[in-house]
Amino acid sequence: MQPAHSHSEGNTPILPGVPPVDHVAIAVRDTADALRLYVDVLGMSAEPAEIVPSENLRVTFLNGPNTRLEILEPLPGDSAVARFLDKRGEGLHHVCFVVSNIVDTLGALSEAGYQLVDQQPRPGRHGEILAFVHPKSTNGVMIELYERRSAAQWGAAGGSANGGTDESSGSADRGPATGDGG
Repeated sequence: MQPAHSHSEGNTPILPGVPPVDHVAIAVRDTADALRLYVDVLGMSAEPAEIVPSENLRVTFLNGPNTRLEILEPLPGDSAVARFLDKRGEGLHHVCFVVSNIVDTLGALSEAGYQLVDQQPRPGRHGEILAFVHPKSTNGVMIELYERRSAAQWGAAGGSANGGTDESSGSADRGPATGDGG
């Protein structure tokens, strides 16, 4: 189901400015196989993999010129990414946009009819806050919203002041790799 917001000539965008993309996440069954393409062939550099026990997930960030990929590999057992792979196969999991005010952005998206996975932002693992928009309302692509904040800012905003060390977040750098994609 798509939101009721219509796209037409002269229509004012819901959000001011175009938010930059932080990363694109790809769900894979085997990180080593993905690294053969992205590192060995395309020349991207890989950050050390991080295991996220709360999401039963291995996360590896890859960097290239103007490019950042997040490789998501489920560990044995149940996880949101394993269910995503079972349902949709390997491929695009989500696109992460950096926003200046995640609370306002979530409000604007909800008001425009987009289905939110997270009604309120949650802390990531490194001081940022994040939230996801469900792919059912975004043309089949899960959207992650990401706002850089210090732990003090997050605590002052009414969230957890633990500095983003909440183990409930599933992406090593940016937050949860939740949802099975539809």
